Amino acid sequence: MARVLVPGGQLVMGVWGRAENCPFVIAVTDVIGKYLGENSTALFQKACSLSDPGELRNMVRDAGFSNITIRAGVKISRHPSLSELLPAYFSIFPVAADIAAMQEEERARMFSCMATSLEDYREKDGLAVPTENYILTAQTRQS
Repeated sequence: MARVLVPGGQLVMGVWGRAENCPFVIAVTDVIGKYLGENSTALFQKACSLSDPGELRNMVRDAGFSNITIRAGVKISRHPSLSELLPAYFSIFPVAADIAAMQEEERARMFSCMATSLEDYREKDGLAVPTENYILTAQTRQS
């Protein structure tokens, strides 16, 4: 990112916080693990791998950025239809082929288990789930 920004250019980046503070990640990895095996959850855990502010700061600094600030927060992720979200969400991950290969009834049971795990975050037909995150801002070094 530093390579494509002009000197003094600004980077703004949002990353997920710790997996244990993201109920959606907890619910989907638990269910995916039961249906597809523990190896299938690695990518979801990796999505939260930048959740250590010190490591994140060092990585961005080492990439050539300065004036780094990191702000922790919790955002509510809202999705109007949980039944549409779950299949679409998984379509972009490597487990998509495994999910597509499942019998339709088994796939429906898996998504139903996820919906049950997320019941506390239901909002009408949709979902409103808190997600810990970090917002990082930094600047490329001046030439």
